[in-house]
Amino acid sequence: MNTIVRLITLALTTAIAGCISPALQPDMRPTIGESPAYKDGYSDGCHSGYVSGGSLFNRFRHDAARMQQDEDYRLGWNLAYQRCKDQFRQMCIDGGIFSRASVYCSDVREQGLDKAP
Repeated sequence: MNTIVRLITLALTTAIAGCISPALQPDMRPTIGESPAYKDGYSDGCHSGYVSGGSLFNRFRHDAARMQQDEDYRLGWNLAYQRCKDQFRQMCIDGGIFSRASVYCSDVREQGLDKAP
């Protein structure tokens, strides 16, 4: 019986992780050919944009020193922040009850942030 419970728990955990992780990872394709600093800024800005968009699964990332001293980091961060915030909100607007949006967007919908501007 314990083995069955463990297998079910493992299967559910794997399924949930598979559903959650990809939707909240930045799409780094726009950074191909860019500097490492730009890529760092883009990744940090995207995670921060998800948070501002309403994600409870990401954390805000912002390196204040690099924002002031490193133009590439700042450019990547600013572009990704707005892009990922908008993408997250759009996912919540478009998503149906059986989509990934149902997992991520309940808080966003409670606040009315899923309404198109």
